Amino acid sequence: MCSSDLVTEVLRSGYWACGPQVQALEQALCKRAGAQHAVAVGTGLGALRLALIGLGVGPGDEVIIPAYSCVVLANTVLALGAVPVLVDVRDADWNLDPALVKRVASPRTRAIIPVNTFGAPAPLEELQDLNVPMVEDSAHSFGFSWKGKVLGGRGDAAILSFNATKLMGAGEGGAIITSSDERASLMRSWRNYCNQPPESTRLNDKMTDVEAAIALCQLRRLDDIDRKSTRL
Repeated sequence: MCSSDLVTEVLRSGYWACGPQVQALEQALCKRAGAQHAVAVGTGLGALRLALIGLGVGPGDEVIIPAYSCVVLANTVLALGAVPVLVDVRDADWNLDPALVKRVASPRTRAIIPVNTFGAPAPLEELQDLNVPMVEDSAHSFGFSWKGKVLGGRGDAAILSFNATKLMGAGEGGAIITSSDERASLMRSWRNYCNQPPESTRLNDKMTDVEAAIALCQLRRLDDIDRKSTRL
């Protein structure tokens, strides 16, 4: 079924947000990543914010991010009252330089956000000895095998963006991938502010079923998208 058929199905169903298409997308993402949970949200920024909340990042904590990256990373860290620590990237792939990360890591470092820049796998394996939680930013890459693992299935969590400029464009939307039951439960609760206590980081992060339907079709075409992109 193509995206137009699924979108028509959503419009006829009257279930427009966090409905069957969102659930189907979450299940498909889990299967592709080999993870236990996927939590679909409204934006990639929302996915990153909720992933950091799930790791316990809060005011005064330090989060290491690539110096060459989308400003969303710094904005998200700042939104939680935490401190973004910029680390330079390698010439070869524009990803975080593990040697430089190890120089700046401190007792205040609460998380690291390695980005698979332009689809090049970030060196998560080289950072594991720091014992610092990592959020793998897979907005540029998801679902492909790398050294026996899947991009988007590494680290303590991974985040996706379905912005129109990303690998699986759906207009907008995002998702968090994790195998932690506790974190997934917290993120599902936190994405919906309704009937919840007031909290400055609890925003409207629900994904629409229209976005989910388009993203699901893009996910089903992922291998074909990869084959075509490698020929460019």
